[in-house]
Amino acid sequence: MANEALRDFLEASRSKRVVYGYERLKLDRRVLEDLGRASFRCIERLIFAEDVGPEVFEACVEEVVNCRVVVVPDEVYSAALLKCSRVGRLYKLSEAIRAGLEGLWDESELVRIANLDRIVPTKEALEEVPSRGRRLVLVTCDEVVMAAAILNLVNCDELVAPTRVYVNIASRCINVGGVRLT
Repeated sequence: MANEALRDFLEASRSKRVVYGYERLKLDRRVLEDLGRASFRCIERLIFAEDVGPEVFEACVEEVVNCRVVVVPDEVYSAALLKCSRVGRLYKLSEAIRAGLEGLWDESELVRIANLDRIVPTKEALEEVPSRGRRLVLVTCDEVVMAAAILNLVNCDELVAPTRVYVNIASRCINVGGVRLT
C-alpha cells in the first residue's frame, strides 16, 4: 500500500512542469496555454500579460514560489494570492503601471528570432548580442545548432548542442522536443 502511494507520488512529481531560474519572464495567454499546467519558481520578475484571464490562470498556473516580483492582471489578483508563496511583491497590473514599473516587462532589450526551420548561430554573433545589452530568445525554431552560448529556448523541435553547453542551458529549455549532444 505505501509503495503504491510512493510510486503514484513520484510519477505525479515527474510529470509536473516547473519553470525556474529566469531573470525576467513575461507570459501571455498563448504561451501559458501552450505550456500547460506549470509551477513557476525562483524567477526575479514574473509578468502575466493583460490577456491572461482568471480561467487561463487557474488552468495553467499550479503555483508561484520564490519569485521576487510578480505582476498579474487585476482580475487575476485574487487567484494569484492563493497560488503565490514566498513572493517578494505581488502587483496588480494597474498598480504597477501607476507606480511606473513598466520597465519590469519592457522587452526592448530582447532579440527575438522566431519561426525558422533551422538556425546556426555563430559564436561571434552570439557574443555580439550581450555586447549590445540584449538577450537572445529563440522561439518556435525547428532545429537549433549551437556552438557555445547559454540561451533561453522555447518550443523547439530539436536542439543540437555540445554536452558542456547543454548542461548549462538544460534548465532554460521549455518544450524542446529532442536533444542531440555533440
